[in-house]
Amino acid sequence: MKLVSCNLGVDAANATATVAIVGDSHATAWFAAVDAIGKKHGWIVITYTKSSCPVTAALRIQAGEKNSQNQADCQSWVELLNKEISSNKQISTVFTASFSSAYSFASVDGNPLANPAVEGFTHVWEKWLSAGKNVVVFDDVPRTNGQYVPTCLASHADNPLACAVTVAQALPKNMNITAAAKEMAEHGVTRISLADQFCDAKLCYPLVGRTIVYRDYSHLSTEYALALVPYIESQLKQPGE
Repeated sequence: MKLVSCNLGVDAANATATVAIVGDSHATAWFAAVDAIGKKHGWIVITYTKSSCPVTAALRIQAGEKNSQNQADCQSWVELLNKEISSNKQISTVFTASFSSAYSFASVDGNPLANPAVEGFTHVWEKWLSAGKNVVVFDDVPRTNGQYVPTCLASHADNPLACAVTVAQALPKNMNITAAAKEMAEHGVTRISLADQFCDAKLCYPLVGRTIVYRDYSHLSTEYALALVPYIESQLKQPGE
């Protein structure tokens, strides 16, 4: 296995900093936003993502998998990624995101964790912090009702609220990467919290203004990710700070 990456942001010759964005497919949904921020601030943005593979020290378990091969591949990929992040001195900041409520988690042999779902993330971030990296964590995006959101909106053109969900449904208690980010905020991790841009006190919305929030049942649309850039920037440190 090898890591596969691509570069976003600015060209190396014009870069003032190198950042990485890592995680599962929910990290890829933030590519457009981090690319835009990188272009504005002069960053190279290196991407390292793998579908259904959160970057955690715990064993991720996904319901419905027919065998353990994907699980093993994910573990191997995370090990390679952590070596790359720790050893690449050019990378000053690591962004990460995950659909963490979609999995359950267990301890890996030889690394017992009291709460694998949360501690799996915090253990990885502690290593990145020790390697001198800034760590930036996106909260879990709110969950939907499970339908493809554009399809739902098309079916309810006169009543988009039919595709909204309650806050309790959208923000379940097992949003583990969010819980980990809250826990690590006082230890140097930057948490990007955007719930107010999805939800009010009662509902989380599939449409904000004229922008569709999700491109399917869980991933942000490119348009909405870009619309959130000012709210992300307002919570960021500059690389190297």
